[in-house]
Order: sequence, then structure tokens, then C-alpha cells
Amino acid sequence: MPKLVADCVFYELNAKADSMKFPLLTLFVLGSSLLSQEVIERPREEIQSVISLNLPEIRYAFKKRLVEKEISGTIKLWFALDASGAVSADSIISSTVNDSIFEQTVRLKVRQWLFNPCNCTEPTEIIYPFTFTSFN
Repeated sequence: MPKLVADCVFYELNAKADSMKFPLLTLFVLGSSLLSQEVIERPREEIQSVISLNLPEIRYAFKKRLVEKEISGTIKLWFALDASGAVSADSIISSTVNDSIFEQTVRLKVRQWLFNPCNCTEPTEIIYPFTFTSFN
């Protein structure tokens, strides 16, 4: 797992995803400097909106991979956003999917996401668990 900077804005988003729908997210903000809401330079709603907007790409990749191989499980992905809103780094923290091709596909899709820019001096770090279940 990448080292988390104590003063950065850090989000852990919890969600369960299946081949039919992606539910809402729960947000946890961690870090010693995050004692008040005004420190957060990227609002939860903006992050959630961008992720929700891009989830159909992940859903499509999952359905496409299901044609080739039966997969299910969770990919817990860490990614960092720079001030421009680009995904500047990512890493799989854990995975129970056991399919390296699909895991890399998810990483490549997330790397293409673009969030709103901010006046951040530190990266915004996000952990998002993608949970995939097929109903066959």
C-alpha cells in the first residue's frame, strides 16, 4: 500500500458493485489536519459525482470479461489526484478477483478519470473497493 501523507485529504469510499447496479458511497475523511470541514478542498459530492459518472465503464469491462471468464470478488484500489484533477498514481491494495487482466483493466480505466481541479498543495488520496458479483 502506498504511504499516506498525514496532511493530505484522504477519502475512503465504501461501495458494493454488481453487474446490475452501483450503490451509493460512504465517505471517511482521515488525517491530522482534517479537523474541520473547511480544510477539505475537494468536496465529497464532487468526488462521488465523478466516480458515479465513470462507473458504467467499469461495469462494461466487468460484463465483457464475464464472457471470457467467470469472475467475482473485490478490488480495493488506492489512487491519488493531483491539483489538476488527474489521477497521478494508483495501486491495488488487495483483490479477491484473482484475475490480473481484469484488475489491470480497472486500473487503466481509473487512470483516465478526470476530477475537478483544486488549489491543493497535497494530493487527494482515495481508496475505493469495487465489489463484483455475477448473477448466473
